[in-house]
Amino acid sequence: MKVKKIVSILLVSSLAVSISGCSFVNSTYDKTRKAIEKLGIEEEKAEKFFDELEEIDEKDWEDGLFSETSDSKYIKEFIKYRDSAFGLKKTNVNQVLFAQELSFDSGLEVSSFRITCIEFKDEESAEDFFENIIDAYENMDDIFSGYSDDALDFETDTSDDYFYMALELHSGIISNSCYVVSSIDKNVVTLLVVSTTDDDKDEFVDMMEEFCEEAGYDNPIDLL
Repeated sequence: MKVKKIVSILLVSSLAVSISGCSFVNSTYDKTRKAIEKLGIEEEKAEKFFDELEEIDEKDWEDGLFSETSDSKYIKEFIKYRDSAFGLKKTNVNQVLFAQELSFDSGLEVSSFRITCIEFKDEESAEDFFENIIDAYENMDDIFSGYSDDALDFETDTSDDYFYMALELHSGIISNSCYVVSSIDKNVVTLLVVSTTDDDKDEFVDMMEEFCEEAGYDNPIDLL
């Protein structure tokens, strides 16, 4: 009888390890989700959120919304909304968590706070996506090459697992900033992009700092 109990306990333990081992995304999603919730961003049901991304009112985006989905139909809608950013393909994705808060001026988006956490079907797809992010941002200062060094501050920090970027442009009436944090952990890639004008900078930078602290990332603004 004791032998049967021991075998039973071992089987249960083995099953628990197996379940946690094949559900890597949970720890990443939990960390990201908790950080988003701490910011006070409201969760929306996936079937409404991802199916209506193009139609969501400005006021709702100004308050912030997030959702997550593993439904291929809604993943397709997300990729369409983000214009297949960084070569993202529906066939390579298992699950998406997306959060966004925007500010507007005369109906035009002027500042944005976006967090995307994606579980890919394989590590190679995740690595390709992560490399595409780095390629898109590591030479972003080239776009502003016409500005003087006094007007433009730009720094990046890259490792095998992380990419950080900070850019601030101050020239005459122009005052814009962009900050990026991206990480890869096996088949999961997280991306935070914050873009601000001078009017919204403090609010959005505070959100970024709070998210980074909660999720365990460095604050990219410290690069400058």
